[in-house]
Amino acid sequence: MKLHWIVAFFATLMAAGCSARGTSGTYVRRGQGFVEMLQITQAQDGQLLGSLSSTALNLDGSITQGTTNIAGVADGHAVTLVAKSPIPLFPGLNMPGTIESGVITITNPNGQERFSSGSPGYYETAVQQLQAQGSAIQEQKRRADEDASVAILNKKLADNAAMVQSPQATQQVAMFHAAHVKALERARHGWEMEQRHPKGSPQSGQVYLAVNQVSLDLSTYDLDWQALPDQGRSHLKAFDKAIAQSPCAHGYTELTACAEQRTAIHAYQVARPVVEARMADAEATLKNDAAAMKAIVDQAQAYSIK
Repeated sequence: MKLHWIVAFFATLMAAGCSARGTSGTYVRRGQGFVEMLQITQAQDGQLLGSLSSTALNLDGSITQGTTNIAGVADGHAVTLVAKSPIPLFPGLNMPGTIESGVITITNPNGQERFSSGSPGYYETAVQQLQAQGSAIQEQKRRADEDASVAILNKKLADNAAMVQSPQATQQVAMFHAAHVKALERARHGWEMEQRHPKGSPQSGQVYLAVNQVSLDLSTYDLDWQALPDQGRSHLKAFDKAIAQSPCAHGYTELTACAEQRTAIHAYQVARPVVEARMADAEATLKNDAAAMKAIVDQAQAYSIK
């Protein structure tokens, strides 16, 4: 009788020991775009310690990873896990659940989650697959962004060529020269009129003021034009740099917009000499006409003084 009692006693201890260690292990949960690994060690008293590692694939292809410390308790098939808060003195998240046939099912605010018996190697393989998917997404996004940037450059090149060769641009240049011709004619006419009056007379002084006003008006008109040559050169440099740095110039011919870039660059190259000629013409006109106007004003001023 005593022998039977001793056998039963040790059988109970062995069963308790198996139950106490039954939750220990690695459990993996995998879904669309994520994988989680729950690693638990169970003590003899049923207390649980471990960690929850997670890897998630974001929409932009980046990877988010994290690890949360886990505590808890197991009692038969029932388990309670507590995800410890990273914030000191802040309560953790209690997650009740069950364990049965190598599957831990826990309940959290998002619903039920099932972790099946697995291994760290299985988790790492899943992580590598998510990283490969992320790299593919980012590569696809990179190509889409480059294709969009090439298309934008193509439009800028085409728009620039169209603007340079437009009737409006030609008209603006013509108006610039017409304004200078008219101003110089008025100044010369005023100088001629001044000489009909005695030197140093009040009448000659009034004419000089009128001539000087013509010069001031032309200077004001030229303010915008004086900035155009430098702006034009800056634009050309920017276009040249953008063309040199374009993905199409570095062998990315699989981009859809690369097929259109050759035409856009040709249009730009045709328009470029026109721009350079206009800039040189504007600079020469501004310089020469400013000198001519100054000579007229200086003569008129000298004649207005006795």
